[in-house]
Amino acid sequence: MAELKADHRQSIRLRRKGLFRFAWAGSLAIFSIVMLTVYYGYAADERLPSFHLETIEGDASIGAAIQLDGSYVGRWGNRGMKVDVEGTTYTDSNRVGRLFILPFSKTYNASTEALIKAHRGFMRGKEYGWFDQTDDMLVYVEVVPKHGEVLVKLSVLNKKTDKSADFTWLAGAWKQRENVGLADLQIQGGKVHLLLQRTDVTRSNMQSDPLLFDYVFDVTAGKLIDTREIKLPVQSGYNLSVAGNQWARSDTKNAVLFASRQAKAGKAAGGDHSASSASEEPPIIEYEPFVYNYAEGSLQPLDLVIPNNMAHANYYVNGDKLYSVTVSGDSKGWNGKSFGVVETDLSKQEQTAAYTILASDLGGKELYQPRFSNGKLYFVVPGAQENGAMGRTSTKVAVVDAGTGKTIYQGQVAYDGPSSKSTAELKQTVLLNLELRT
Repeated sequence: MAELKADHRQSIRLRRKGLFRFAWAGSLAIFSIVMLTVYYGYAADERLPSFHLETIEGDASIGAAIQLDGSYVGRWGNRGMKVDVEGTTYTDSNRVGRLFILPFSKTYNASTEALIKAHRGFMRGKEYGWFDQTDDMLVYVEVVPKHGEVLVKLSVLNKKTDKSADFTWLAGAWKQRENVGLADLQIQGGKVHLLLQRTDVTRSNMQSDPLLFDYVFDVTAGKLIDTREIKLPVQSGYNLSVAGNQWARSDTKNAVLFASRQAKAGKAAGGDHSASSASEEPPIIEYEPFVYNYAEGSLQPLDLVIPNNMAHANYYVNGDKLYSVTVSGDSKGWNGKSFGVVETDLSKQEQTAAYTILASDLGGKELYQPRFSNGKLYFVVPGAQENGAMGRTSTKVAVVDAGTGKTIYQGQVAYDGPSSKSTAELKQTVLLNLELRT
């Protein structure tokens, strides 16, 4: 009996050993297949063409801050890509290999990527807020509704010493249906200004008038020194927006605010409309602009005519100047054959410059999606499409001084390879989105 038990135990051990060997062999085979797939995926990516942004005219340092996003639509399929002065990055590089990486990876815009590269330690964990910076300081602000309260998180990095400090404070209670968020962020001297906008939504889905506050934080003292409520002298029933956005980097002394409301029926046409015709037409939105001075904490009306619905127009603030950028009337979206620019001096409340930027003057038939940063306008000037193809025969970039209207930089996408293949490869690129590392 003892011999039978011993044989039985030995048989179990042999079976376990066999299963272990089988599992080990299977795992090794799967691992080998995965590694070979990833290897050949990378080998295929190495055959993809490379491009770079080269300077044609102007300061090459301007081009160094530009990144063009789009795709390559050639023989290797539709591949996402980024092109800058250093070369090409395929954003879906090794698509097979990314199956194992993508669930754990994150993508950022060019501006945030530049900050991560320059200040990796400070940037860790900072994803959902706003950034602003000077030559000496980088700040990050995030507004977090938590446990019935609004928590403001502020992080400040001293670029010279590479030391940072974190601050938090409560910005009042938070209602469940209330929208709370940043409307603007600016550094003025040693103070950080945070424009916080709050809008409540009633149970009947009606929106209350927005509340706007300027939180003033003294970086040197390390504390909040003032909370200013900005009350607009307008009738109730309005919405609120702020000129520019968090990516339009500039040395801004003022915030330009737009109070908007839907016009009464028949006002634009000078008469009454029937209910049926009113329902067929899109609502007309009227705007009333104001200028808020950060240093003084003062608010005053802005003598500026804003087109109804802000049609084909964007507004940017730089220093004490406001720039309205309007695309031509025959535009498709935010692209057109020309853009009109008007400069307004906010301190004097008078127009100081007006000009038109023509695509034909920049070597193209159309201008795409301008970007604004530090008093400069950035345009993509795409080439033609041949035989209905997606790709463009060329892609150029033009940078215009917003104050003077003069072109201060021109660049173009160039192929990194034999000149005999350059035209054919460039025709396979679609690079219509421009981002800035500022």
